[in-house]
Parts: sequence; structure tokens; C-alpha cells
Amino acid sequence: MILRDIIRQGEKACEEAGVDSNFARFLMLELLNEKGIEMYFVMEDALDKAIHEDYLRKLKRVCENEPLGYVLGYHYFYGYQLKVNPSVLIPRQETEELVSYILSFIDEYYVNPKIVDVACGSGAIGLALSKELSTHVVASDISEDALRVAKENAHSLDADMIFYQGDMLEPIIEHDLNFDILICNPPYIKQHEKIQSSVYDFEPHVALFGGEDGLYFYKKVLEKAHLVLNKGGLIAFEIGYDIGEGVKNLAKTHFPNADIRLVKDMNQLDRFVFIHLKETEQIEKDNSNRVIELIQNGKTVAIPTDTVYGLAVRSDNASLYQQLKEIKERPDNKPFPLMVSSLDQLKTLVELDERALKLVNAFMPGPVTFIFKKKEKVFPFLDTQSTLGIRMADDPWVIDIIDKVGVPLWLPSANKSSQPTGTTSQEVLNQLDGCIDGVVLGVSDEKESSSVFDISGESIVELRKGPIKLETLQKYLEKA
Repeated sequence: MILRDIIRQGEKACEEAGVDSNFARFLMLELLNEKGIEMYFVMEDALDKAIHEDYLRKLKRVCENEPLGYVLGYHYFYGYQLKVNPSVLIPRQETEELVSYILSFIDEYYVNPKIVDVACGSGAIGLALSKELSTHVVASDISEDALRVAKENAHSLDADMIFYQGDMLEPIIEHDLNFDILICNPPYIKQHEKIQSSVYDFEPHVALFGGEDGLYFYKKVLEKAHLVLNKGGLIAFEIGYDIGEGVKNLAKTHFPNADIRLVKDMNQLDRFVFIHLKETEQIEKDNSNRVIELIQNGKTVAIPTDTVYGLAVRSDNASLYQQLKEIKERPDNKPFPLMVSSLDQLKTLVELDERALKLVNAFMPGPVTFIFKKKEKVFPFLDTQSTLGIRMADDPWVIDIIDKVGVPLWLPSANKSSQPTGTTSQEVLNQLDGCIDGVVLGVSDEKESSSVFDISGESIVELRKGPIKLETLQKYLEKA
């Protein structure tokens, strides 16, 4: 029988067993690769008898729902072939995304970081990072059988790794080790959650289940993470799709000033939590070039204005807007105000009728935010928002920063939502140290936030009281 027909029979057997028929083709591809045979060059040839018999034995296991990685004895992860057996969980594609995110963090924030992979299983995450970065990685796991597999993988890949046996962070603490990056993909399936039989029947339960709520191991790690993390460190978790808010809330409890991000995977499911203990850079006000550099590079910097401190973020990046919401813990229904440097810049963003133009010319720059009708194609990521709040600071230093960054800035007050607004750099640090990238040292010009008026409709609506009163606007318009 020629190879093509054997594969077709294999696909039919998989379909009848309720298994993905692609496994039949992939199994044959791997068995031939092991013999140095290119499958697609021999599709019309008769198959070697020994290979055929091996294929049928392994196909039977596949049709019984045994994971293909266990049938083959190996699995590909981030381009590396790793040994796997029932002592270890088979690495998932989503975990490759975790490695990519960590590499991006390292590229942005770290030079030669010290890395630990906790609950390492087959060693997949640590091995991929060790190879990609050509660096030393420490890993730990409670299972001696899993560590044997991980050590074999490290040896076969010539990866620079050392392994410790123990429960979560315990061996790391016992050896008095400290790290810049702590990675943990712990068991996170809820104890009574129904899962695929191919997973439940074959993969190690010790690597699957995370207690009644799926949070058990995250609690264990977060309770002691401060003992092993260096200043400015990063904790990177993979999580279950339905426990993101739970893990995020745990992280806030233990690291209230950290930059905590809940990130979705390729399937748009909550899958990762990153807890970054940023070192907030403290910048003298006369070092404007450093402030401009940080903002241009997508960082968040607290700056003094003519009212209170604000969090400056460039406005041309949707992900930065989302990050700013997370830093401030801002509800979705409360948009951010924009700071512009000139009337010309303002005109590119909003519709200005005669009344609006009069108010702008009379009160901007100054301690007032006006809500205008947004132009249709401005900020497409705010497509559900028809208005835009804009302010122009009466402060040449702020105007110069915006001009040199080259785009308007989102500039909400420098505080967590519902918390007091910061008017000094120290007050800002008290709330946001570690959450933002930089703060300009000093004191804001005033202690009061700007007045906010909605002028997008027929009447003027006062949304927040401040230095400029509604009566002042009304009297001006009566005289104008």
C-alpha cells in the first residue's frame, strides 16, 4: 500500500474515533522525519513495513485520545524539540506567547536579567529563554520525575540551567537566591472543572489542578515573591481563562504599587498576568530632554502642570491608552482628557462652532477642560466616544514638552481613581511608585484640578467645579 493511502486510512480512523484527523498526517510526518525521509517526496511509494507497523501502533494510541506528544515522546516548543512523558504537562501554544511577551519585556527593561522558572515541568519556558538569550536560567519543580525530564531536555539542548526540587518558591528561598524575572505557569484548573478526556486521563494531575478556585498556587507564590525579587523585578504568570481578575486582585493585595497587566492570548481569552515592580525614575524639571525621550518611547511620566500633576502619555497609540486606564484603575465610562499645545492642534481633533471658538480664545490656555464634539476619524480606537475633553496648560514648560514629543498627550491627574490628586512629586510617588516610568520632581502650580465644561451640546454643562466658574463663562458669552 502506498503512503498516501495509508495516511488516508489513518485520517479515517481518527475521524471515527472522534480525534483530529490531522494527527494521522502529523504522526506519519514525524516518524518519517526520524528516519530522514521527506514525506511529501514519497507519497506514491510503498511504505517500509517496520515504519508501517510502528505507525499503526502509535495511531491506535492516538485514536484512544492519548496526546500525540506522549505517543511520540517529544513535543516542539518555541522551535525546540523537548522530551515529554506522563510525568510532565505537554507545553501549550499559549505558553509560547508567554515566552514572547517575556522576551519583549527583557528587551525593553532589562540587561542580562536573572531569571527563574517556577513549577517548570518539562523546563519548556526556562529552556526557551536560556537558548533565545544565551543566558543562565534557574528552574524549580516539586516533582522529581518532572525534573528528570527537564534536566534531560537541558542536556540535549545544551542549555545553561540549574534545577532545584521543592514546592514553588521554597527551594529558591532556602538557597537565598534573588531574581529580576520570576516566571510561573502553575496548575490553574479549578478542582471540579470538566476538562478534555485526553488531558484528564493522561496528563499529570499535579500539574493541572489549582484548588477549588484555581488560585491556590498563585497565592503561594505572591505571598513570598518579595523574598526573591530584585527591585524593579517582573512576575509573569500564565493563568486560566476565567481567573484573570482573581489573580490580578491577589497581585494588587501583595504589590499595590506595581504595574499589573491582564493580557489576552491569541484566542482573546485572559491568559497572562504581568506584575512589574517598576523603578519610577525621578527626573529634575530642567532635564526636559529625558522627559521628552521617555514619553516619545511610549512611557508614562508624571509631570507638574499649571493645575495639578498629570500622567503624560502620547496619544497616538491605543495600547498606551489602555495601559493608562489600568495604571489609574479608571472605569471604562470615564475617558481621559487630552492636552494640546496650540489652537492649530486643537482644530485637527474637534469640531469648533462659533461659541466654542469664542470660549477657546478667551479661556485657553488656562485651568479649564472643554468637552468638544470629536471629529469622526480622530482616535479610531475611541469609536464609541463622540466627544473629547481637551485642555491647554498655561505653562510654557508643558507646551514645550508637547511640541517636542510631536503629538498631543493624554494627561489625566496623577493618581489612582477615587484617590486624592497628587500636587507634589512625593504625593504622586506615594500612590504610583513602581506603576509609572518617571516623575518630574517638584510641586504643581496649583492645588486644584481644572474646571470641566461640556460645550458639545446646546447648553454648557459644568461637569467639575474648579478655578473657572460657569458664571464666568456665561457672562463672557453675554458680552462677546
